[in-house]
Order: sequence, then structure tokens, then C-alpha cells
Amino acid sequence: MDINVTKKSAALGRVFCAHEPFCEVVRSRDELLGLKEHELREIKEKLGEYKTVTKMLFEIINRTLLPYNAVLNIYSEKISKIKEVEAVYIFLRDNVIDIWTIIKEDDFDVKRKIAEVQGEIVDVFQEVLFDFLILSKEDIEADQSLLEDSIEIYQK
Repeated sequence: MDINVTKKSAALGRVFCAHEPFCEVVRSRDELLGLKEHELREIKEKLGEYKTVTKMLFEIINRTLLPYNAVLNIYSEKISKIKEVEAVYIFLRDNVIDIWTIIKEDDFDVKRKIAEVQGEIVDVFQEVLFDFLILSKEDIEADQSLLEDSIEIYQK
């Protein structure tokens, strides 16, 4: 091997490799992976931004254009007359409205009053599919993640 080739390679900032073609491939691959990792980080950041903006847009759309606003307004109005009700949250999935009613504490008589209101809503809006759930405030406080992706329609 010619020592001058080694010196020239070192002078150009390259390390000499006895298997030069293979080393070039490795260096190219490492550079490419570095670029890909950088691009991947940028894509993940953008994706996070897009998810946040999309969630905000859907909340706005759901609040203003939701075809079931009448249903939710009537339910909120009727349920607000039951003093033990703390809040109402909805979840929209497919063609079903999940309505979660949060009460101060687990009480059969309060649940019966709420069930009566829910029955009225189902009778009036027969074309809408509902899934009702009544939870105590304690249940929600134990696991706040239960309310992820929900829309609050009533708060005491």
C-alpha cells in the first residue's frame, strides 16, 4: 500500500480503510440514517402539532355544527333541574352519542330521576342512538383519563 494515499486521505479528513468501497457504503448509510432520524423527528413534531389542531377543530365543529345540538340542549336543560347533577359529558362515536352524567354521590333516587330524563330524550329523539352512563363524582376523580376526548355540555 502506498503511504502517500493514506496521508492524502487523512489530509482530506477521511480515515483510511483497507476495504474502501465497503467503508464508503457504511459512511453513506450512517449519513443517510442521520438524515432520516432528523426527518423523522421533524415529522413527529409536525404530527403532534396537527393532532392538537385537529382536536381543536373537531371540538369547534362538534359544538357548532353538531346535528344533535337540540338533543344536547334539551338534555342539559332538563338535567340541570336535578340539583345533585355536577356535570354532563358527551363522546361522539360512529352514530352514537355517549352521554355521561356525573352526580355528587352514588344515590339510587337521583339515578332514577336522571333515568326518567333519559327516557324522555329517547322517546322524543327516536332516530338518535344513545348510550347513557351515570357516574359519581368520586368515580371521575379517581380516573380523570376517563374524560379524555369528551365534550362537556353541562357544568354546575
